[in-house]
Amino acid sequence: MRAVVLTPGATSPLLTQWAEPEATENDNLLQTVEVGICGTDALLLEGIEGAPPAGEEALVLGHEGLARVVTPARDGRFRVGDLVVSAVRWPDPKPCEACAAGRPDLCLSEGWTEHGIRGRHGFMVDRWTADSARLVHVPAELKGTAVLVEPLSVVINLLEKLRHSEQARLGRGQVAVVIGAGPIGILTACMLTLEGRAVLLADRLDREGRRGRTAAGLGIDYLQVSDLLNDTAFRHRLREADVVVEAAGATAAVLLSLVLCRANGTVAVLGTGQAREVIDVDTNEVASELVQHNKAIIGSVNASFTHVQASIGALQEITSRWPGVIEAMIDRYPPSELSRAMSASADTYVKSAISFE
Repeated sequence: MRAVVLTPGATSPLLTQWAEPEATENDNLLQTVEVGICGTDALLLEGIEGAPPAGEEALVLGHEGLARVVTPARDGRFRVGDLVVSAVRWPDPKPCEACAAGRPDLCLSEGWTEHGIRGRHGFMVDRWTADSARLVHVPAELKGTAVLVEPLSVVINLLEKLRHSEQARLGRGQVAVVIGAGPIGILTACMLTLEGRAVLLADRLDREGRRGRTAAGLGIDYLQVSDLLNDTAFRHRLREADVVVEAAGATAAVLLSLVLCRANGTVAVLGTGQAREVIDVDTNEVASELVQHNKAIIGSVNASFTHVQASIGALQEITSRWPGVIEAMIDRYPPSELSRAMSASADTYVKSAISFE
């Protein structure tokens, strides 16, 4: 069967033949439907992230997978033909306090593994197996958008932290700025809009491009910002914001957002930039804003199983509110065109997925 793999030190993935999985009666045998591609996959190709399972020479890529049940496990939780997604992160085999509580996303020991990223094979393979406890059922009507369940689960985790942060300061902010109109930024903007907040999407790309048109289809305000640190209109919008979510890896904008956002504001970080941009920062001013104006900064990079479960209902709500808009931002490619999918032009790219059907 086919698999897309990456060997340590390689800068491009390889489509190769892979051994069929060995399923026991306690496993569900799954057929991959499609797998989403995200910025983490790009970091893997750059050698910044990732490692194969212990003792193996290659890592099967893909952590945003949708699969169909071929042979159900004997526990009877799933039936033939059911669509499922899997949780990505596994707890430390010697669980820390967080892992023991079912929160490997908060792992304290660094012993966690992740499908398609670190120490555990991913989903870019024709068939694979999984225990029922790792799987979440996907309603058939979400088939066209289910590769977004994993990034949406990360957003839900972040918004959970945001609510706790805001509750500690006696209220929820009404105005939000999301930096970055890629998939995770768009999903964040959708969720904040569903909460009743006024949302601005800020991105470096023109509003007439794919990202801007997606924002227009969602009815969400969009601002093209070529220089996040010096754009006057962007700075003005930050001063109106109670919540700023950085979802583009433009980490230099995080400190700017902390300084400029409103009192009691929260800056949430989803993106991690690789460019080492050096900026002049008045650290006393940053500390003063945090202390005197009760501001907070939070971050999120992964999700627990409960967040994956919650993302199904959230995705149903999004696709019901904006029918067709979210699915239209996904471009699909066969496994043989993985390189093309990975290098999709930034002016047209919103979300790429590899289809195995």
